[in-house]
Amino acid sequence: MKKFIALFAFLVSATASSQIQFEKGYFVTNTGEKVECLIKNSDWIYNPDSFDYKLSEDAEIKTAELAEIQEFKVDEFYFIKKSAEIEMSSEKTSELSTERKPNFSTKDVFLRLLIDGEIDFYEYVSRNKANFFFSQNGEQVEPLIQKKYQVNGKINENVRYRQQLASDLKCNDRNFDVSAIDYNRRDLMGYIQNLNKCLGSDSEIFFNRDKNSKLVLYPVVGIGYGNMEVNRGLGAEGTSLSGLEYSVGLELEYIFNFNKYKWSTAIELTYRGFQDEQSIENAGYQSDLKVQYNSVSTFLALRHYFYLSEKSKLFAHVGPIVDVPVGSEILYANTGRAIDPVLNDLNTNFGLGIGIGYAVADKLRLGIDYTSKNVAGEKFVEANYDLDWKSSYSSFSLKLEYAIF
Repeated sequence: MKKFIALFAFLVSATASSQIQFEKGYFVTNTGEKVECLIKNSDWIYNPDSFDYKLSEDAEIKTAELAEIQEFKVDEFYFIKKSAEIEMSSEKTSELSTERKPNFSTKDVFLRLLIDGEIDFYEYVSRNKANFFFSQNGEQVEPLIQKKYQVNGKINENVRYRQQLASDLKCNDRNFDVSAIDYNRRDLMGYIQNLNKCLGSDSEIFFNRDKNSKLVLYPVVGIGYGNMEVNRGLGAEGTSLSGLEYSVGLELEYIFNFNKYKWSTAIELTYRGFQDEQSIENAGYQSDLKVQYNSVSTFLALRHYFYLSEKSKLFAHVGPIVDVPVGSEILYANTGRAIDPVLNDLNTNFGLGIGIGYAVADKLRLGIDYTSKNVAGEKFVEANYDLDWKSSYSSFSLKLEYAIF
């Protein structure tokens, strides 16, 4: 296990450099100088206060700070430095304020420009919440005000932004329905686009609407090596059983649409089979120990991808396992007893899975998984035996997967 974790860590560190993706972009300094360069596209979830860039492919990596830059652009990300009122309240239920009034902090930040038109639309996302802003004809940015708060344990919402949309953003006295507009990027962008269209203004969009999260289904087959170390059980203490483990199953993976699709979560449902037998002799107790361990295993994985090229990538994942024995049996044969001890009702157990692998063209994946769990159960037959079994089970498995959608 320690060696596999070391390999896992080595993979992460060894491929970290391959994650730095510099793309063509530019930035404008405080003096108005426009610098064409290569900017590290971090596919930002939160608005940055700095960014890395290179003047050429072979140049050294430099960092530009908020204090030095007016704006920068790379791919769909267009950030402009503005002095803005940021609503600082957390939206976590346990941290909600009891005040309806916004908690503003005015500071210089990089706002992300999403729509450029007669009405500009901006976004600022922090760990607390997403804040949205607008400006008309290049004037000062104004916050669209929204805040969740609680009173006597009940969660309320200040939706002042709807009144702002209705009263401050008009088109030829035409009234747009704002009652169903939620405080999110999609609804507000749609409203601002319609407003600009009504005003006869072209809207330039700096947001990829097609960048959706992905849901992928993989059939999975695997073969590996399993090892069971017996801790307790009718003289079998210290016995080691090992042999081939085969598996077949399905994995459903949800790939998040941020950070260049590098993160995903998955649930894998797999049928596994393992068997071995050993002759045991311990303190005068002799028998042929036969173990048939089959289970339905549910693996909940958090996965990270490391791009090698546009069509190939490495990945690493980790997560808990829930293992339900199915048709399993632990048998002590040739014991000379009236009834040979047998245990076929094993406990559901929990374990850990960790793995690394290689993926090609978002279709074919080859991986190595390490799993560790306990196998336990007890059966008492009066005047004959009390089979109290406890063992640890680990396996290395080579897995092949192919995406079917």
